[in-house]
Formats: sequence, C-alpha cells, structure tokens
Amino acid sequence: MAPAARARTFRWSSAGDIPTLDIHSQNNALGNGVHAAIYESLVYYNSRSFKIEPMLATGWKLMNPTQLRVTLRQGVKFSDGSPMSADDVVFSLTRAMARTSNFGIYAQGIDRVADVVVDEGGTPRRPLFVNLDRRGRAGRLSGTAVYLLVRALGRKVGLTVRPHGLRHAAITAALDLTNGNVRAVRSFSRHARLDTLNLYDDRRTDLAGAVAALVAGDAAHDGGTCGQEKGLSPPP
Repeated sequence: MAPAARARTFRWSSAGDIPTLDIHSQNNALGNGVHAAIYESLVYYNSRSFKIEPMLATGWKLMNPTQLRVTLRQGVKFSDGSPMSADDVVFSLTRAMARTSNFGIYAQGIDRVADVVVDEGGTPRRPLFVNLDRRGRAGRLSGTAVYLLVRALGRKVGLTVRPHGLRHAAITAALDLTNGNVRAVRSFSRHARLDTLNLYDDRRTDLAGAVAALVAGDAAHDGGTCGQEKGLSPPP
C-alpha cells in the first residue's frame, strides 16, 4: 500500500516582478506564466500530447466553418463566491479583442462574439428589439432605430425620452432591487465594465457623502442618523 502523499511548500523566485495582474494589459513570458497559475481559460493546450484539453469549457462544437459553440463547466465560482456565467466569458473575450488589449494578437481569428448566447440551461437570449423588415426579419435593430423608436413613443405621451436615460434609470432600479449586486446587474445591463456599474452604485447610495458627513462631525450633531441611514456607524 502506497504511503499517503504529503503537501509540501513550493518556493519559486524570479529576478524580476510581473508588471501587472491585469491579464490583458501586458503580454510577456513572466507575466503570462504567473497569470496561467491564477486565471483559468476555456481550454488548455497540452504540449506533451499536442491536444486541446477542457478547463472552463467542457466541450466545443463547430456549427459551421465560421461558428464555434462552447459548453461551459457547471458550478464554477469566482473567488468572491459569485457564479461564472456565459456573460463573463463574453466579457473576457470582448476585452481580449479590444484595441487596448495586448492579447489582441491571440484573438485575431475571432470576428465577433455572438449576440445570441446559449446559457447553462440551454435557453437562448434573443434581442429585445427586432427588425420586422422582410430583408432582415427577426434581426437586431440598430442603435439609431432604437433611439428613434423610443423618442417617438415618448413624444406620444408628452415626454422627452432617450434610450440612454431609460437604461440609466433601469440600472439604478436594478441595483436598488438587488441591494447593489453589481455583478448580477452587469449581466442584466450587458455593461462590459464592472467599474462603470460601481459608479452607478456609488451615486445611488452616496456612500462617499455619508463618510464625509461622519468625518466632518455632522453625524454627531444630528444624533448619528446620517451615517446610520447608510449603514455606517458614527465616531465614538
């Protein structure tokens, strides 16, 4: 009977430091090696067997010569405990393809990430606004078409309405209903950047204002109600 394996500490050193933990910011051998030990990818290329092996993706199928469908592994969570979804994969691929990404060279073969994404339950998410024209029936409306449609409907009820304004109000309401769950609201709003939703959440709760009031001593003057309303405690 083989003896039980013992965990041992592995120490590794380098003459230099990695420039960043942002995987798309830099593209150098040292950084890529450290990133590979931190971040998981959809697949892994085995240099010994010369085969592509599954990681976050459990399977992939070539639907046609230019379209690949990927099946995600179930039950994957981020370090903060939130579940990984197809939206997170779309976000990562889109970010890698951006002009600001140094990983764009690895995404040259990707023309675009599909608008219709099949989630873990197999239910397709389709466009909210579709074209009824004979030539493009059921296709996604352009941004200009959505703007004109919303503006015309607003004028019918005597309001000046813009799609961006409606989206802003919907995101703020979603943050209220989810108690500031920015990752869930990103999936709802399709925002590419979490820091943008953090700005929405900061403006919604005005935590900075509450902290400033506590520092200035205003909370002590009114019995500490300002800080307590925001979930903060006044100074002793």
